[in-house]
Amino acid sequence: MFQTGEPSACNNIEAHRTVRPVGGESGEDWRTRERVISHLLGDAGGSIAVIVSTVVIEVTGIRIVDPITAALIAVVVTWSALKVLRGSGATFFHRMPFDTDEIRTHPLGVEGVEAVDDLHAWQICSQITVATTHVETAVDTMAEAGDVTRCVHEELAHHGVNHATVELCPAYEDRSTHLNHHTH
Repeated sequence: MFQTGEPSACNNIEAHRTVRPVGGESGEDWRTRERVISHLLGDAGGSIAVIVSTVVIEVTGIRIVDPITAALIAVVVTWSALKVLRGSGATFFHRMPFDTDEIRTHPLGVEGVEAVDDLHAWQICSQITVATTHVETAVDTMAEAGDVTRCVHEELAHHGVNHATVELCPAYEDRSTHLNHHTH
């Protein structure tokens, strides 16, 4: 075991040293790199644990060290797998990547926006966030409507939205006659 553990530990440590952020990487790219680094460090730690347990068994003859080491490595692998499943599960189940109530206030600051309804956001993958929203506006011209749409897109982009569908609708005096309880 000692002969296979030592080269593996060296390879993992060397891989950790070479995994570095590149200028211009997004936050999600760096989080992905952190996950890779964490995985490599876990592998290196497992290799080192195997080396240490082999030496302890050879020196002391206490064989119970081997299953204890295996159990500890299994705990680390399980913990790492649960972290990966939590992240991928959030994407799979379309978890909101941010607090929409907080984000909703930013497009309200755009000139011409009367209300922001039905803001939904989700992640397609770890690097693409999508949002849809209805924006009530009192603008009169297509040019003004284009400006409102562009500004709302920019506000959403500042909060990590890569693609947004912004539907403009007229501002209503009596919203209850036009919208149901889901604001549709």
